[in-house]
Amino acid sequence: MTKIRVPKRAVTVVELVIVATLSCVIMGVGMAMMSRSNTQFKKSNDLISIQRLMDNIIERIRSDVRSLNRVVPSDDNNSNNGNIDTIDNNKISFIVIKASENDDAVNDEDVNDEDGIFNYSKITYEFNPEEKTLYRYETTDCNEYGDTNGKGSDTKSDFHGARQVISMNFEPIFNSDFDEFGDKIDNPQKKGDDFKCLNVAMQIASNEYNSDDSNASTLSIACQFYSTCVESELRISKLREQK
Repeated sequence: MTKIRVPKRAVTVVELVIVATLSCVIMGVGMAMMSRSNTQFKKSNDLISIQRLMDNIIERIRSDVRSLNRVVPSDDNNSNNGNIDTIDNNKISFIVIKASENDDAVNDEDVNDEDGIFNYSKITYEFNPEEKTLYRYETTDCNEYGDTNGKGSDTKSDFHGARQVISMNFEPIFNSDFDEFGDKIDNPQKKGDDFKCLNVAMQIASNEYNSDDSNASTLSIACQFYSTCVESELRISKLREQK
């Protein structure tokens, strides 16, 4: 009986190269998919973080402006007989009505400041372009013009958004900015107690913003805020009458 010898075949170099190439392609596609997935996940988290910060800032401004009684100069050098000579778009200060010892009196449309039932606070929002941070200052126990006579206390907040605010613009609008036909006119001296609304535009970036980081996730928004304290149509007593 004759045995047939089958020659043994070894793996050639060409086959090894082909296998290695296919393995590299498969691994490269997998890593690219994982990298893309991680990037999308990070951007989603960044957008959620930005949205939370933006909502926090907007709700805080809305709450403050709703109680706005008058806009005041941001500093002593910016005042002239109660008028506001210049507007700093990075900063705004105003007086808010914080509370009352007699809630029923506040609902009376005939009540006035001379009754002494109002408690005032001075709110200041200031955007620092160098620090890319928005600050909020509150001075309590002041009068309707922001004077504390050395008795007030100050608090400061940055909304936990250090180096995330790329830009912030405050534009208070006054009734005296318009003529009787509703057309915009030049109003060099703005009266703080003639407040109409506040326009705010902001742009916020994820985490600590670097001007060289072109891939940073950002959100922009423009809002308009009104005060219920200077709009006679929105007095609580009249709202109750309409129900």
